[in-house]
Amino acid sequence: MNQTPGSNTEPRASATGQTRTTELPAQRRLASRYLTILIASLCLLAAVLEVSVRFALPRVSRVEARIAAEYKASLLLRTGGEHKSVLVAGTSLLLTDVDFPKLQTALAPEIQVSRYTVEQTRYLDWYYGLRLWYAKGASVDVVLVCLNSRQTISDLVRGDYFAYTMMRTADFWSASRDAKLSPTDTFSLLLGSVSAFYGTRTETRKVLLGRLVPGVNQVARMVAPPQNRILLESGPATEVITRRLSQMRALVSGHRGRLIFLAPATRDTADLSIFKTAGARAGVTVIVPLEAASVLPSDFKEDGFHLNEAGEAKYTDALIPQLPQAIAAPDPGVIKPGRL
Repeated sequence: MNQTPGSNTEPRASATGQTRTTELPAQRRLASRYLTILIASLCLLAAVLEVSVRFALPRVSRVEARIAAEYKASLLLRTGGEHKSVLVAGTSLLLTDVDFPKLQTALAPEIQVSRYTVEQTRYLDWYYGLRLWYAKGASVDVVLVCLNSRQTISDLVRGDYFAYTMMRTADFWSASRDAKLSPTDTFSLLLGSVSAFYGTRTETRKVLLGRLVPGVNQVARMVAPPQNRILLESGPATEVITRRLSQMRALVSGHRGRLIFLAPATRDTADLSIFKTAGARAGVTVIVPLEAASVLPSDFKEDGFHLNEAGEAKYTDALIPQLPQAIAAPDPGVIKPGRL
């Protein structure tokens, strides 16, 4: 029996169409499965990196270990005790200017002093850092902040590291506005506040590079740009610093504490004059352990910015009697109308 050409090809076309229809969903399921595995692997990798950085960085980095230990100790301070409690906060200037063990020993037991230092920080880092510190439940009788005039007047923050270690996530928009950040940097600030891996990636890279290439940190310090020596205009600088001292004083007094500023060692008379004037206007005590004329070039390290051992001893010996006197003196109190 003969078949027409149409009857001969019809079943084949049907069979081929059925095969293609069957293969297509199978390929989609396979692709979907691979995509799910890829996303799950990426999420797992991100989680491993996040946990690793949170726990490993303070254990392999001496600087991060010190910062974490100081922060933990500072949270134990309390107001209203038998002895005065003092938080001393600041930058690398605080590390090199003050022999802290000597200061603690000299003031104990009447005054309990705890240090919290973070390098490369400025006023905004510490204003929002104190907001986070108080949010953690800390309280203290006196907050002693050690910053120079340029650090106090600066609008900069320490980027994503600041976001992760010193800023409440809820403050990211306010901090971005104060630091005049771009939309991209603002998003980076938000991401840094919730992710240890993202927020500390620069420090993690430095630690890894230091382990892989010994001596790289010393080379980096040698090629680092010199400290900013731009002269400040007395009037505008005093105005900004007055406003910022008032802002920080309101924050500290709102938590039953008292703010005192500590002027780092400097040979710049104008720098100290700006601080003294701003402190008087803002109602904030400013301690100047050493006047500019008492500080010699030989008291500094090669950078001309941080004190050497001899300078540190001179500064600390001058600070030891002045700090109890400043704490015992009456608080300058609320700013009088018209003083700003």
